[in-house]
Amino acid sequence: MREYDDQLLSEYFDVSFMDVVTALLDASERRYSTDYEPEVKDDGEEMFDGGINDFVVSMVSVVVIASEVILEMQPSGTSEPQRGQAAPQEIGNVDGVKTKDEEVDDTGMQPAKAETSAKSGGTADLDCKMSIVPAAKQHTDASPRRGRTKEKSTKLRKYDSNYLSMGFTFNGSEEEPKPQCVVRFEVLSNEALKPSKLKRHLETKHKEHAMKSIDFFKNKEQELRKNMKFIKKTATDCTNESAVKASFIVSLLIGKSGKPHTIAEDLILPAAKAMVSAMIGEEAANSLNKIALSNDTIKKRIDRLSGNIKEQLLQRINKSDYFSLQLDESTDITNKSVLLCYHHCCIHREAIVSKKIPIHLKTVLDDAVKIVNFIKAKSLNSRIFKQLCKDMVSEHYQLLLHSEIRWLSRGKVLSRLFELKDEVRLFFIEHKSFSLSERVNDYSWLATLAYLSDIFTHLNALNLSLQGTHITIFKVEDKIEAMIKKLELWSLRLSKKNYDPFPNLKNFIESTEEELSNKDSKYFIQHMGDMQRSFCDYFPVPDISRNWIRQPFEIDIHQINGLTSLEEDSLVEMSTDTSLKMQFNQKSLEHFWLHVRKDYPQLSSKALKVLIPFPTTYLCEKAFSALVYIKNKFRNRLENVESELRLKLSSIEPDVQKLETEMQHQPSH
Repeated sequence: MREYDDQLLSEYFDVSFMDVVTALLDASERRYSTDYEPEVKDDGEEMFDGGINDFVVSMVSVVVIASEVILEMQPSGTSEPQRGQAAPQEIGNVDGVKTKDEEVDDTGMQPAKAETSAKSGGTADLDCKMSIVPAAKQHTDASPRRGRTKEKSTKLRKYDSNYLSMGFTFNGSEEEPKPQCVVRFEVLSNEALKPSKLKRHLETKHKEHAMKSIDFFKNKEQELRKNMKFIKKTATDCTNESAVKASFIVSLLIGKSGKPHTIAEDLILPAAKAMVSAMIGEEAANSLNKIALSNDTIKKRIDRLSGNIKEQLLQRINKSDYFSLQLDESTDITNKSVLLCYHHCCIHREAIVSKKIPIHLKTVLDDAVKIVNFIKAKSLNSRIFKQLCKDMVSEHYQLLLHSEIRWLSRGKVLSRLFELKDEVRLFFIEHKSFSLSERVNDYSWLATLAYLSDIFTHLNALNLSLQGTHITIFKVEDKIEAMIKKLELWSLRLSKKNYDPFPNLKNFIESTEEELSNKDSKYFIQHMGDMQRSFCDYFPVPDISRNWIRQPFEIDIHQINGLTSLEEDSLVEMSTDTSLKMQFNQKSLEHFWLHVRKDYPQLSSKALKVLIPFPTTYLCEKAFSALVYIKNKFRNRLENVESELRLKLSSIEPDVQKLETEMQHQPSH
């Protein structure tokens, strides 16, 4: 039996192979069985690649059956070949399947006859779709044999629904289908649209699914179609409105990050297109070009977003019964003044307290700053000192510069200098010309430096504890009161030569095995006493009559002043409400009093007036840090940073949807 060749068969029929087979099946269904088993090569590949209802026959059998159909349609008296009649030896010699009475028109098509002979048992009601059956072409050249070079057919293979049982649907049009795997969504060429190749793909790449039923692959196909539909809708249904919204969202992210506006076109858009192209496809990636992300566009979007936040803020202020303000001023990199609307509070006062130190300690502090500046100011000195620290296997390689406007810098500068005192001493052996080089060999000077590094470390810890967005005046009062009491205790311990509160000073005294002089000890005790008095001056004693605000469920009504009789009754009622007590344990103090505002308006109003003032300048300092980051030496030509600052600092989210609908939607050019 010869191997079936789809391209070879198409050379002898004017219509497609599927049309021929369909006609053959309809005509011979009553007489011929289609349950043939395909022949297999030595390498296991099927010889027949039709894949149509498992109708597996050889080329010779196809030609014989075609002849029977043609003869069956002849007028009465025409002889009909018997089943099993020998077929012509050469496929090209198709004249052997025709009879002498056969008539062929100019188009090469055989007219069907409506009547058949009663002798052959035929009927007169043949299906109309069998009225024209392709006849074999006349060929004079020799029949093609296996191994002979043939001209390649340009006819495309068609997809059959039975291929789904092998895990393949099709991609593209029905005229030019490409097989697509429903398991991993791989798309193959049209040449691979053969059952043997599709089956080989399933058995080699997806062995675990080779024995799955067709229902499994149908579900996979539905999943694929659903994903493709979503991807296509996402990629092609990108309207101008969506592009404008995306432009606002990107601008908002840039504003919150404080990055330059050009980052949208230089980085964000190329990165987004690369990711979309890799994950979805080139068409979806190209749709991102509709998003307007130029430098000027981003600036305009940020201004509109900032304006929307300002509008919402004003609306909130107009609806509020009262509010507090913070005011602070600084300059940017171009020395332009910047005014921030905040309120001066505890952190600034604590910083002022720390600046008041005795003249002797002030001299040591100034000398320490000068030493650091001498090493850090010149790049050569800085590199030499860094290499020295590396050679000594120090934990740190650099000193820290002191800045009056930076938080916590003083304590860190002194601590780092004291930590690297031995490295600094070795450095000054080669730099004796520096006027303060002998300070690091002075015991009293080093002891004072150790004390200052310790005391400023404690002040830094206090400063950090007063920072945050949910710090109340009561927490500030508690922290300050604790610091005042600790200063008094530390002075008492120092007078008894107990250096536990000062770890650097304690380690220095123990390592040198020398006693701290009484003169230095008095300077330290005097300094702590001065700070204690300054704290009391700047931070008055807390008013205990306001304790009902912080502890409304643990109060003695007889010790409360400033409440009316009606308010006292309301406080007693609220203090016995167990459900509110649970809410109090779960909410912050200000949120709790906002929660009970409806049921206890008078008490809530008085409590909020105490809680609403800003207890620290944390927001001011945070804003100045943001200003330095936004308007730096690379962006010093920014004229107005109000919009950028508002986007970066505000907790109010702009209404992007509203801004989008207000704009005239235009695509990017």
